[in-house]
Amino acid sequence: MRAEGVLTLKSVAAGLRFEAKIADRTLVLDSSHGATDANPVQALLASIAACTAMDVVEILRKKRLVITAYEVLMSGERAEQHPRRFLSLRFVHRLTGRGIPRQAAEEALRLAHEKYCSVSATLRPDVPAVHVLEILEG
Repeated sequence: MRAEGVLTLKSVAAGLRFEAKIADRTLVLDSSHGATDANPVQALLASIAACTAMDVVEILRKKRLVITAYEVLMSGERAEQHPRRFLSLRFVHRLTGRGIPRQAAEEALRLAHEKYCSVSATLRPDVPAVHVLEILEG
């Protein structure tokens, strides 16, 4: 089993703004009033879209197809009551390239979604999540 390393999440300001340190990179997540960065729910939606798109691109490149642009429009319907989870997700994949057969693109998208996208697979109900609480003085 390979772990993705240590992720450190810490509050960086009053309110609901956090920095996630991933190796030598920083991702800011913000649910504060007047937020200037993505909130965790938006980041999740973007992670699913990016993961799927990256897999589609890799599959099509292995078929020696030329992709010149890739855009994903993302949206989701959320529950009104907490935990306000997504009830449905919609991703519109806009693929630009030269001579890309629709059937090849559809198959790549199906494989990416059903088999290869790690983010989507992690959201399946059979994946346990363990939360451990440590309380520090200070």
